[in-house]
Amino acid sequence: MTRRLFNPRLRLRHIVCFLEVARLGGIAKVAMELHITQPAVTKTIQDLEELLGTALFVRGYRQFSLTDAGKVFLHYALSSVNMLRQGCEILEDIEMNSTIVRVGALPTASSSVLPPAVKEFADQSIRAKLVVVTGLNDYLLSQLRLGDLDFVIGRMADPEKMTGLTFEHLCSERVVLAVRPGHPLLEQPLQFDRIANYRLIIPPVGSIIRQSVEKMFMMHGITKFDDAIQSVSSNFGRGLACASDYVWAISEGVVRHDVEAGTLVLLPVDTTETAGPVGLTKRVDYKPSFAADALMTILRNTVTPSTTI
Repeated sequence: MTRRLFNPRLRLRHIVCFLEVARLGGIAKVAMELHITQPAVTKTIQDLEELLGTALFVRGYRQFSLTDAGKVFLHYALSSVNMLRQGCEILEDIEMNSTIVRVGALPTASSSVLPPAVKEFADQSIRAKLVVVTGLNDYLLSQLRLGDLDFVIGRMADPEKMTGLTFEHLCSERVVLAVRPGHPLLEQPLQFDRIANYRLIIPPVGSIIRQSVEKMFMMHGITKFDDAIQSVSSNFGRGLACASDYVWAISEGVVRHDVEAGTLVLLPVDTTETAGPVGLTKRVDYKPSFAADALMTILRNTVTPSTTI
């Protein structure tokens, strides 16, 4: 036989009255607080105890104290009422169109996984304002800790920078080396050390992939970056790589559309050692609004762990 979710005779007034008696400890105070008579308070508590089949309070002289069963029920009653209140507030925010979702996006996410998710978010007609902030990881994490961002989408930060934060893995990404079509490095079988003959565009110090880029080059004997151009701007990197013989070290997702369009070409070198996790970074105590949770759900459904961007 299927078990019912709860006794249909249980009403919100039972829960509210129970919580007020637990909080105030006396029938007279609760009656004044709820604007009902003292006998009504007493009967409501008696009805609730009958419905639950156990005593919730120990009756004293003008004072009620919780039984062990009452203490257990208090935890769940508080949670249910708080969730119900939060749901009402969220719906009110949606109705008022006052919800603002602030997303921090690292370069890869801002050009790959986030745009289709934002489109689907808009297609669902979720009444919320969306603000997307881009920048270096340190800046975005500082904004996240201050509460100025709901979450950050991009590569996971180094462990020492994750204090008070939590990371949810969505997929993986690697660093690639992008050049213009017709680049001299494409004319014959490529030896990695030949890249040292060309200037580089690399991510600046402080960006998440900088260490991966340096390690990749150093493993192949390229250790000097004095004449490299450091930039986090995808527009600048794209423009310079397309117009010159610079070699652009960048997350694959940033240049995917360029490669598909034929405006950039990936050098045929193995960069799998640069792969790293991409996902959602949030505050440990973060409680998302309806709109923020909806966007994160879309991102989870759009990107799977097997996806490589």
